[in-house]
Amino acid sequence: EMPINFILKPKVGSGNLIAGFGAAIAYGIKGKSKYDRIGSTQYDRENKVIFKNSWDPSDPDQQGNEYIRPFDLGIGLLFGFQFKNNMYFQFNGQYGLLNTSAKIDESETYLEQGVIKNINVGLSVGYRF
Repeated sequence: EMPINFILKPKVGSGNLIAGFGAAIAYGIKGKSKYDRIGSTQYDRENKVIFKNSWDPSDPDQQGNEYIRPFDLGIGLLFGFQFKNNMYFQFNGQYGLLNTSAKIDESETYLEQGVIKNINVGLSVGYRF
């Protein structure tokens, strides 16, 4: 993921407030998915994530994996505080705008197409040089 943020740092007391917003572009390379529960069904499942734009559920070689489109665009917000000694903390979040669920092969109309969106949250603590 590569975020591009616009950041404001107005002086507040003995430090600076940090507030920002922006966009992000992301490309999936490697991953795995883990499920503890889907709906009311409790089970433990872990799948390898394959980054492809489409997949064929009737192909035995493609079963047992999670197929996700590799490309995503998103928006982000951040908020934090930088102290006088340059120590800072920052909360951030990103929301993916694209459906990253891989398209099911057109010939397999019996399967319902799902929607997968990326949501990320984070906390940073550090020192600015």
